[in-house]
Amino acid sequence: EPGSIFKIVTYAAAFEEGKAQPDSKVNCGNGEIAIGKRIIHDTHAYGVLTAADAFAKSSNVCAIKLAQSIGKERFFEYIKGFGFGSKTGIELPAESRGIVNPLERWKGDSIASVAIGQEVSVTLLQAAGAVNTIANKGVWKQPHIIKKIVGSDGKTIYDANPVTRQVVSEQTALKMAELMERVVTHEIGRAHV
Repeated sequence: EPGSIFKIVTYAAAFEEGKAQPDSKVNCGNGEIAIGKRIIHDTHAYGVLTAADAFAKSSNVCAIKLAQSIGKERFFEYIKGFGFGSKTGIELPAESRGIVNPLERWKGDSIASVAIGQEVSVTLLQAAGAVNTIANKGVWKQPHIIKKIVGSDGKTIYDANPVTRQVVSEQTALKMAELMERVVTHEIGRAHV
């Protein structure tokens, strides 16, 4: 389970769908939200935060509310778009596709779990690919370790030709990059010695 790094997908999807912006105010419910009989908590009792602050503080409540605003069907499309639940096709043996349950297997609280990186399993390569999508202006690009193989006769035997797809707009990717940078440039993400 990737945990909070999966919130990149949740926030990017919400921004792309117009459900929130970095300066949108979100009531984080004093750090808890009820999903059916389950109570999910934040590490602190946050009240109203901007989406940007909620991302920086890794608020579970905010991420869940954003995912709920998108709806499970659209959210699922973004999850797949970012490359989760599928093999990347990199030139390495035994690549795992990770685990993203099909929508028909989602339970009543699945959208909440998935929004905060639970109930899914991802590979390091998939996680890196999601971050790369943000850095690459919203375009997911298939990873490769081999660019080209040329035979002794000079003819190309293999040319990678990586698959690409636009997952979110360049504007959404820029917003996410700023949020991610802010986590490490402000006191929240810095190590305290």
